[in-house]
Amino acid sequence: MSTTAPHFFGLRILLLWLGFFAGWSVGSIPLTLMGMPFSSVWVAALAGVLGAIAALRAEATWTPVLMTSNPGPQMFHPPPRSVLIACGIGGLCMAAAAIYFIPTNDARPLWATTLALAIFSLVVTPRDHVATAAQYDRPQQGPGLVPFCLLVVLICGLYVLILRPDADDAFYLNLPIGMVFSQGGMLTTDTMYGIDAWPVLGTNYKIEALPTLIAAIAWATGLPVVIVSHFVLPMIWCVVLAATLAVIGYGMFGRNWWVFAVLSVLASMIFAGTLQSWGVHGLTRLFHGKGPLILIVVPLIVFTVWRSDMFDVRPGRVIPMLAGLSCAALGLTANAVYIAPLALGLALGAGWVARSGREPRRLLVLSAALPVLAAGLWLLLFDKPVSVQVDGNLPPHEGLALWDMVAGKPNLLLLLLVAVIAAAAACFLRGGRWISAFVVMTLLFVINPWVWPAYDRFVTGGLNFRLWWAIPVPMMLAAFLTWGVVASGWTRAGVAIVCAALLLATMTPFGLIGTRDTSILPSMVKLPVNEQKVAAHVLAIATHEHPVLAAEPVAALLPGFEGSPPLVYSRRLYLDQSTPVVAPEQLRPRRILSNWVNGDEDADAIAVIEAMQTLCVDLVILSPPQTASAQMQVLNDISAASVAQIAGYHIYKIDLNCV
Repeated sequence: MSTTAPHFFGLRILLLWLGFFAGWSVGSIPLTLMGMPFSSVWVAALAGVLGAIAALRAEATWTPVLMTSNPGPQMFHPPPRSVLIACGIGGLCMAAAAIYFIPTNDARPLWATTLALAIFSLVVTPRDHVATAAQYDRPQQGPGLVPFCLLVVLICGLYVLILRPDADDAFYLNLPIGMVFSQGGMLTTDTMYGIDAWPVLGTNYKIEALPTLIAAIAWATGLPVVIVSHFVLPMIWCVVLAATLAVIGYGMFGRNWWVFAVLSVLASMIFAGTLQSWGVHGLTRLFHGKGPLILIVVPLIVFTVWRSDMFDVRPGRVIPMLAGLSCAALGLTANAVYIAPLALGLALGAGWVARSGREPRRLLVLSAALPVLAAGLWLLLFDKPVSVQVDGNLPPHEGLALWDMVAGKPNLLLLLLVAVIAAAAACFLRGGRWISAFVVMTLLFVINPWVWPAYDRFVTGGLNFRLWWAIPVPMMLAAFLTWGVVASGWTRAGVAIVCAALLLATMTPFGLIGTRDTSILPSMVKLPVNEQKVAAHVLAIATHEHPVLAAEPVAALLPGFEGSPPLVYSRRLYLDQSTPVVAPEQLRPRRILSNWVNGDEDADAIAVIEAMQTLCVDLVILSPPQTASAQMQVLNDISAASVAQIAGYHIYKIDLNCV
């Protein structure tokens, strides 16, 4: 067999990344939890190298499990007429429930009908048998490295071409900058404002390993943190994503793996339009850990459990890989404290419902999530994170965060189509019981209106929409489309038609390319162009002795650059979230000025000037809407001098003779 086939090459890349980053996470997280100095990251580097070696040595173990394809009977099988009629009625009931949901935001009927359809599909179909390796072909020689390399070029090209900035960089980038240049321990203080001993916004970020990796690469190479975070590491994630799609695609569709890979890329771009969905946290935001979590780790957890279930793999073989995936997920984002165990539990539960008979083994495999749960327990006992409640959210049991994830009616329709197919999969697909069982487990233990409030209070801190990330919806959509294209017998023509439809969908206001704040603009860094110019000028003229007060689009960029000046604030949201851990007298003047500079409140001019004197503000940057408003009156009162106008922003120098 060829060792240069794309699926094998992809598996090696995948194992290399998984071993290194999981090892790095295992080594790095204890260091940050204990506030160790940055010089101690060599421990994480050593753990990463050892993890990579161990993962590559496991290639021979995992190739037969992950990389064999089933040449058996046709995937689709026509159900009896009675079952077909029942599924049609179930689909109509779901449509009626969706129509009721749109004006009322009450998702309970929709949830109940989907659950009923999935349970019905399981009841009317026989249990799946467990496959053995002998029933599957050994991996055959693939078409060479060219298709895999083309996939890498496609993914990297899309990442570079589509510009999608994120204001959260104000926080994410200042963490590695603080590690490299701060004299204290790692993640012991927040350097956004240039203030000693300002607390880190959420202690849960101490269990992320991505900031330490960014800091280490920046320190070792001398590259700016923003380049490492926005370009160097995302290029690696793009290659790993291509490897993930090649491995999963070949494991599901054999030589048609490329169909699944291409459709997966486009499927992830359809769900956009909000800051919560798979789309905007996917391909174009691979510079944040949420992107690799959603596109790489969660699909791999589900796929690995499914394949090991098919082959009846012993727990001793499957636990190391799943534990590595869980640790890598935690290293990418603190959300993995609950996302990784949920994804693992749902997949294991699906196997139990679809096949049963091996419950002790499945319970043993759950131990793969113990490192993640241990990190969460440590925080809960010794450094409990502050709850981040989002004001204005609807009651958690009503909408089940559907609008947060799908943005509008077209996306809702697409999501419901995926739900209908997945719920009824047992009736139409050979091996589809596993998929229907996955839907049942998801609706019972995650997207459930009666357990939703508990997640809201004890797990997510008011951000329940993130529970949806444990479900690989783009992967499921791509798999269903691939099955349809392959079964049609017109593979290339079908791929062309489906790709064209998906690409057009991404250009609508509900798709990624058509979403507000997204543009076609080649860029190495995902920063807004105009604000980046303003920030560069501010960095050049700031004194670093007194803080800068800027409109939020600019203030949110400044902490992401080395040598940034002290700031009054970076995002008003961060000031609100700091309320439980920062004294009111420290927050009050910053809130007054942040509201004033953004023109959101009719602040008293005297209070604004007093706040400026208290903080000894040096520079003020106003955005275009504020340059002819009440803000100008205050600047005139204190004789502020205009020093620059860039991209519509006005920069003023003030001197309040403060100490």
